[in-house]
Amino acid sequence: MNAKPTNFLVFINGAIESAELADFDDLYLRFAYVMGKDWEICAGLDEGTTQIAYKGVDLQPKIVFNFPLECTFKSTSPFGCE
Repeated sequence: MNAKPTNFLVFINGAIESAELADFDDLYLRFAYVMGKDWEICAGLDEGTTQIAYKGVDLQPKIVFNFPLECTFKSTSPFGCE
């Protein structure tokens, strides 16, 4: 029996590296995935909060997070993937 696949998976692996904001010395970020109605998260978090990060001693506006992101999505159609 040759069954056709009914869905497919997309795996995302990345990081929130840094932010540049001149008016803040310490910061945390909230993140969330926004997707179409055919998409479902099979593994990983759909939203979250990074750790608090601080500017370096060199007084540049960059705040480094290096916060890892991993998530697996399942869908029956590529519609809603942007």
